[in-house]
Amino acid sequence: SKRGTGPVTTNTYIRCLQAFVNWMLELEYIERRIKLPKQKTEKRLRRVLSPEDVEKLFHFKPRRPDGERIHAACILMLDCGLRASEWINLKLEDLDLKIRMVRVMGKGRKEREVPMSEQTVRVLANYLAARPVEHDLVFATKNGTPLLKRNAGHMIKRMAVACGIPPASIGLHGCRHTMATQYIAAGGSVVYLKEILGHANIATTMQYVHAQEADIRRDHTKHSPIAKMK
Repeated sequence: SKRGTGPVTTNTYIRCLQAFVNWMLELEYIERRIKLPKQKTEKRLRRVLSPEDVEKLFHFKPRRPDGERIHAACILMLDCGLRASEWINLKLEDLDLKIRMVRVMGKGRKEREVPMSEQTVRVLANYLAARPVEHDLVFATKNGTPLLKRNAGHMIKRMAVACGIPPASIGLHGCRHTMATQYIAAGGSVVYLKEILGHANIATTMQYVHAQEADIRRDHTKHSPIAKMK
């Protein structure tokens, strides 16, 4: 920290040291748990897509098979809040388009089932019907191997540009954040959202229960005493 390393990077080192200290306690090299304090960091609002941007992505018409693949993956992320690793490794047997459910293997090898909307089922069905080669993986490469996260990230940003969306406003994890944020903003249950996202602790899900800038402006216009003046 004294050398000028930022608090976020410093906290990354601290987390590694904390894991080592916890390991020493588990093997009884130390007698009590040592809690390493983290540095304070600036609170930043998560960057999420607007409802208008989501609509642009949904109605986007790809012209190439790889574009159809990343478009279907993007819609699945925005509808179900999947992590990148979850949809990248998704198999055909994990999809049940009839009952609109997808079986996901999440962190810690924990399996969960997530509902899909009818719109997402249509996008997936059209994508799968048009795939030039059949593979066990839903979003496989031409060789049947999983996509690399880095390449998938580049693809989704190129699609965003084609839709007129700033590429900096979208990413693999950003789609998950967008789904969660808009789910809560629309009145969704934080308890149900926890199960959809596969969080182990509801405190992690609670981070999405925050007011967005547009919501604050709208509510301010409605309730401010000055805004009512004519």
